[in-house]
This record gives sequence, C-alpha cells and structure tokens, in this order.
Amino acid sequence: GVRTAAAAAAVAAAPMAATAADGSSFEDVALGMIHRLASATSRVLPPTTGTAFAALEPPPAQHVAAAAALAAASAAAAKHRSAGGGGSSGGAELELQVAMQGLMSAARQATSEEAMRAERERRRQEALAAAEAEIAASEERAVQLARAVLYLRLWRMAAVWARREVWELRAGLEAGRLRRCLAGWGAAARGLRAERLAGEALQLVEESRKEQIALQFRRLWLLHSCVRGWRLAAGEGAQRQRQEALQAEELER
Repeated sequence: GVRTAAAAAAVAAAPMAATAADGSSFEDVALGMIHRLASATSRVLPPTTGTAFAALEPPPAQHVAAAAALAAASAAAAKHRSAGGGGSSGGAELELQVAMQGLMSAARQATSEEAMRAERERRRQEALAAAEAEIAASEERAVQLARAVLYLRLWRMAAVWARREVWELRAGLEAGRLRRCLAGWGAAARGLRAERLAGEALQLVEESRKEQIALQFRRLWLLHSCVRGWRLAAGEGAQRQRQEALQAEELER
C-alpha cells in the first residue's frame, strides 16, 4: 500500500512538474495523468482498450471535460473493484484518489492561469481603450485647432478680398471718369478727322474729275489721230489703186 501510494504520488507530481517546466495546457496534463494512472494500475486492473479513454479527451479550452473524465475513471475503477474483489481494490482506489487530487490541483492551477490571462487581457483592453480615447481626444483637439486656423485664414482672406474689392471699385470709378474724358476727346478727334477726311475726299474727287476729263480729251485726240491716219491711208490706197488701174489700161493698149 505504501509503495502504491508513493507510485501514485509520483504519477500525480510528474505532470505538475512538467506543466510548470514546459507550460503545457491542462488538457495535456489531464490526459497524461489518466494514461499514467492506467499504466500504474495495470497490475491490479484488467487491461484497457484504446477506446476506454477516447471519450475522456477534452476539447480545447474546456476544463469541464476533465471532471467528466475523472468521473468516468472513478466509475470504471468502482466497477472493476466490485468485479475483482477487495484485495487489490484498496491500492487502485488510493491511486485514483491521488490522481484525482493531482487533477484538481492542475485544474486549480489552470483556472488561476486563465484568470491571470483574463486579467491581463482585460488590462490590455482597458489600456487599448484608454489609448483609443486619448487618441480620439487628441484628434478632436487637432480638428478644433485646424478648424480655428481655417476660420482665421478664411477671415483674413475675406478681409483681403474686401480691401481688394474696395480698391477695384475706386479704380473703376476713376477709370470711368478717365474713360468719359477719353471718350469726349476721342469724339472730338474723330470729328476733326472726319472733317479733314471729307476735305481730302472732295479734293480727291476734284482731282479725279480733272484726270477723267484729261483722259477723255486724250482719248478723243487719239481717236481723231487714228481717224485722220485711217483717212490718209485710205486716200493713199485709193490713189495707188487708180494708178495701178491706169497702168493696166496702158499696158492693154
């Protein structure tokens, strides 16, 4: 009995040390304890099949299945104990109790680790929320500052535009006065120019008339000269014909 209790204690302590050393999950520790318990009690219990602990494998992140596995192991041990007698049932029951204590200790440790992880996650979420709130506040302040700067720049631009409009209005009034003066001067200049152009046009008309008259006289003189030359040529031709006719008569005689 003492040897069996020592073996069971070693079986229960080994997974806890392994868990602390390599950071294994509670499910792995529970499965290791169940398999070690099965190998330790193989001397007093009948051999188990591969499906004996198939239903005891816990799903990920669910520690309630470990309690179901312990209940199933306890029921199987009680069944074998009632079937095999009380000679070897005491050692198996002691080993089972030791294993159950180890499993409960591992469950408490896993629960505390999960609580610590949950606390760390909560603090991280709170820190993230605080950082997001600070960022949002900073963004809001930046937006307000940008809005104030924008309003100031718009006010300055409006003031500049107002001064520019006043200056343009004054310049327009002065330009209007100057334009009216220039328009009067231009009208007077156009009148004088029109008078001068009218005089030049009359002079050109007179000169053109004189040139037309001279041209007509020139044409008449040329026509008269042509007619006189034609008449002279016609007389000479008639005289030549008469002479030729006389010469022809003389030759016939």
